[in-house]
Amino acid sequence: MAKVGYGGLRKLRGLVGAMPLPVRARIRRPLFLPSTCGTGDLMSLTPHRVARSAQLTNHLRVTVLVAATTLLALWLGAGHADAQSFTEFPLTANTHPLGIASGPDGNLWFVEANANQIGRITPTGTITEFPILTPNSLPVDAVAGPDGNIWFVELVGNQIGRITPTGAITEFSIPTAASKPQAITAGPDGNLWFAEGADSANNIARITPTGTVTEFSIPTAQSLPRDITTGPDGNLWFVEDHGNKVGRITPTGIITEFRLPTANSSPQFITAGADGNLWFTESSASNVGRIVPGAPNTITEVRISATATFPTGITAGPDGNLWFTVGGAAFGGSGNDISRITPTGTITEFPIPSPSSLPMTITAGPDGDIWATESAAAAKIARLTVPASPLPLCATTPASGCRLAQIGASSVAIRDNVDNTKDQFKWNWAKGAATDVNAFKDPVNGSARYSVCLYDASGNNQPLMEMDVPPHGTCHTVPCWKATGTSGFSYRISKAGTLTGITTVKLSAGAAGEAKVQAKGRGPNLPTPALGLTLPVIVQLMIGDGTTECWQTTYSTATRNDAARFTAKGP
Repeated sequence: MAKVGYGGLRKLRGLVGAMPLPVRARIRRPLFLPSTCGTGDLMSLTPHRVARSAQLTNHLRVTVLVAATTLLALWLGAGHADAQSFTEFPLTANTHPLGIASGPDGNLWFVEANANQIGRITPTGTITEFPILTPNSLPVDAVAGPDGNIWFVELVGNQIGRITPTGAITEFSIPTAASKPQAITAGPDGNLWFAEGADSANNIARITPTGTVTEFSIPTAQSLPRDITTGPDGNLWFVEDHGNKVGRITPTGIITEFRLPTANSSPQFITAGADGNLWFTESSASNVGRIVPGAPNTITEVRISATATFPTGITAGPDGNLWFTVGGAAFGGSGNDISRITPTGTITEFPIPSPSSLPMTITAGPDGDIWATESAAAAKIARLTVPASPLPLCATTPASGCRLAQIGASSVAIRDNVDNTKDQFKWNWAKGAATDVNAFKDPVNGSARYSVCLYDASGNNQPLMEMDVPPHGTCHTVPCWKATGTSGFSYRISKAGTLTGITTVKLSAGAAGEAKVQAKGRGPNLPTPALGLTLPVIVQLMIGDGTTECWQTTYSTATRNDAARFTAKGP
């Protein structure tokens, strides 16, 4: 079935900057944190051990202008390297900041779990802290509410809190005792919705702005719901750490669950992306996942690394991409980053200056920057200036000067099925112009970007198809790319494909008449356009890392060109 073309998606991305920035972020202490930490430290507070902590501190309200540490962090991303600006604002040590949200007052609001207080930081770094009324309540998440206030959850206090922009706090009790509220979000119905993680609770709950709580039981027992967000479809979506599922609940309380492809993946956080999908992190699997609201059984996972990266918080950025935190270095794994993933699956890492900082929640700020909490003992709030996204390799018009194949040696086939899982794309570029293996820019070890582009002569937004393939990477514990001798490379992923549907790429260097390129894709992630294409049709492979290489075939005639299939040979 035809999907929205990538030309249209590029227009959508262009509109994102004019949209209001997200006003929420979420995080709670993830289950994977080591159990060897002291019981007076938040790091030991798994949902089943939280009652053992009796050393949470309470501070007087204090306003300070912190001396921010501004550093340049060098990153090597998927496509190019650049220097980006981090600013870190120190808090009192061991306060363990967790949830952070963009507030209606133009500031950022966050919770300090060990300090038992709510913090406010202006975009310029002025911090004000407000003690919570209930001692040792362990606040773990916060969100901007529909009433112009900030709402937060108290994991030990078993309450939902509300704080006005001027600092007045009100607390509302949760009916189920010791429910261990994990996360909170603003719903599409003007209420607040939160997750209750205790085995004895296992609920998704709704609280009105006046404090009336209604609880809805999750079908899977002891599922440990971790995070919740409002979806583009008018429902609430949540992740189940122990249930290993993504759940959907309607505003009337009807729950449906969808099992994740990777077993025991420990989904932690979920957010709505600018592309109309839901995105989530899987801490144990080191994945970022995507679920399509209109086809919720269509779940795609992108592997961050073969090593333990422990991705945690995730948010939609002002640039149309998704941003998430990676804190594996704090536990002997890899990563101490704020990372970006594009809707087509390209990941770029931005290392945080402070080592093993344990970045947790993340949100887009009112200033257009990305903000995150650093929950290690040093305790900081981090701000990253959002870098410009790299330009798409597939421009709105085909590139010129590409390598061509011999006449009649290339073929293309596209199938658009009513069942999206049966959509197919296949392009063979054979007997091509001389190609040195270096032109492929070593996708096994390099950082170049790879895209397959398809254009026609219609007035529709171009390209009709844009299918990105990330370099290096891990596909189900093995490298996605591998060298094929000394003359080429091959890419293979499961039948689910990349986020743009590509499943196989083969690159073979050779003298004139011997070089070959092949790309195949299938399934619901393919950006299949409405077929019945306007000739000529042009297919290109673009490879870029500052300089660009390309391979092309132009199809002036077709052997079949109707609403179900397009097949052609050329040039």
